[in-house]
Amino acid sequence: MQDLDYIYTKKFAIFDMDGTLIDTEPLHINAWNYLADEYGYPKFDRDFIQLVGGRPTVEIAKELLKTYNNNSDPKVLSDRKTKTYREMFLPKAEIFSNILDILKNLKQNKAKIALATGSYQRETLMLLDKFNIKDLFDAIITSDNVRKPKPNPDIYEQALEAIGGDLNKRDEAIVFEDTKLGVQGVKAAKIDCVLVKQGSIVEIIKN
Repeated sequence: MQDLDYIYTKKFAIFDMDGTLIDTEPLHINAWNYLADEYGYPKFDRDFIQLVGGRPTVEIAKELLKTYNNNSDPKVLSDRKTKTYREMFLPKAEIFSNILDILKNLKQNKAKIALATGSYQRETLMLLDKFNIKDLFDAIITSDNVRKPKPNPDIYEQALEAIGGDLNKRDEAIVFEDTKLGVQGVKAAKIDCVLVKQGSIVEIIKN
């Protein structure tokens, strides 16, 4: 497959987690929807995640409460959503085997690999431990480590530097993403992007 041949030429690879490597997006939706009636916002579907995927939970909470005229504390909503997700839904997560195979092949090709996720470190490590894949990554960058979230380029640039990449040689790297915000961030970072949906490659967006 021509796309894979191109991917395997890269020295550095950066993977988003939710919706890209691990099928957690429906679980995040379930966690938000679990609290929807109480907080007065509508229940959401995958289109919602496509719009906000990659943003920190507290930022999504702020937007929801503002949009639906709720004066509740966004930090409280964020914490409750995170707790609901971790305890009720995260254990049901499944991994996208096709994307995992690509990651493993890159590793065999001696590529340096980073995880760059908008999730918090605690739930990120829970998922990596669940699938026993933590050791596949040379660096793990979560929302706890980044000041400006996606669609800013910061997380991808930080991840590239963390695995020894040169920001002056961004053509040596590639990023795997699944959301609009993610793709915008990769474009801003001027790195090639593999757009994936439900564990399959849709296209490679070259910068």
